[in-house]
Amino acid sequence: MRELGALGYMVAGRDRMCLPPLSAEFVSIAAVLAPMPRVSLTARLGARVAHLVSRRRLELCFANYLIALCGHFSLGLALT
Repeated sequence: MRELGALGYMVAGRDRMCLPPLSAEFVSIAAVLAPMPRVSLTARLGARVAHLVSRRRLELCFANYLIALCGHFSLGLALT
């Protein structure tokens, strides 16, 4: 899905002048390539942890993450 979004930005940016170097239309090649090493290193660790932890604990951790994220967004809206 992410690739389709990037492709859409590439199509939308055709024939544009003054784009930064190392970009494919509206897509920064550096921004695409930078997270790759980190993702490849942490994916195996994340899968291992997910298999070691009980399903209920994973659900609770994810629920807490979503609650914290909602609080962060709500605080951001309240301060604007």
